[in-house]
Amino acid sequence: MKMGPDEIVTTFGGTEALLLALRATTKPGDLVAVEAPTYFGILNLIRDLGLRVIEIPVNPQTGLVIEALANVVGKRRIAACVVQPHFHNPVGGLMPEAHKQALAGLADMHGFTIIEDDVYGDLAHDGHRPRSLACFSERVIHCGSASKTIAPGLRVGWIVPGDRLGEVRRLKESLAPWNASLSESIVARFLEAGGYDRHLRRIRSLYADQCLKIRGVVLDRFPDCTRINRPKGGFVLWVEMPQGFDSAAFTEAALGKKIVISPGSLFSASASLNHCFRLSCGFAFDERTMEAITTLGKLAPRFLPK
Repeated sequence: MKMGPDEIVTTFGGTEALLLALRATTKPGDLVAVEAPTYFGILNLIRDLGLRVIEIPVNPQTGLVIEALANVVGKRRIAACVVQPHFHNPVGGLMPEAHKQALAGLADMHGFTIIEDDVYGDLAHDGHRPRSLACFSERVIHCGSASKTIAPGLRVGWIVPGDRLGEVRRLKESLAPWNASLSESIVARFLEAGGYDRHLRRIRSLYADQCLKIRGVVLDRFPDCTRINRPKGGFVLWVEMPQGFDSAAFTEAALGKKIVISPGSLFSASASLNHCFRLSCGFAFDERTMEAITTLGKLAPRFLPK
């Protein structure tokens, strides 16, 4: 998308961008549509703001199921829909442009705001950067961050609020008028020198390779009933076990072996995905990784339904 500098507000990371977007478009008690599953940080923000949630299913390949959202907005009024169209965390889906157009049409017809969480958009494994939802509707608030591409500790994010620009600026000035200016300068120099493009070319292929290898080891070492996505970008894998699998207890057992995973219940407002869990591939694939996945594969059968 093409935007001028005056249309962009820099933020203290992507989470603040999402917070500003929600504050600018909702009030306590409003209904907000979210993907199921979705990143648990989004659910935490919505809960803390006193908003109500309605979950919309996600297709592992194409993202938010547009037909399901259409059915909801035809019956109930929502204030906003928070969506990750590009390399969704945790299932890795990529929303096709036809679906983006359909989503934009629903927002225009029913008067809700689309809040686009696009922190993974630059991490396409094939190197093709998808177009923002803001290209399809003026009812889109675009949120981004350098956390997933450069370094989370920099805390550099941004929001493109569209016609909510004045309200977002007011909220930003009252909530946190200062950003991490040293971090912003570092990112700016990195961009100007061409380092960001070179860095992206390297980590896109690196994450693609790591996701593929870890996925293969999971399929080899876990029970035959295991299902796992094949993401088109980003660096997370979503593992689905049979209904009745206890991923919360599985996570505790993994921690006992000094292995960190994320249970599926974190990614649902209704805690209904306890048979799933998320693995991160944002680290080097080596012998320690192989040993960790092998250990998880040996633990998993204990938590399958009897």
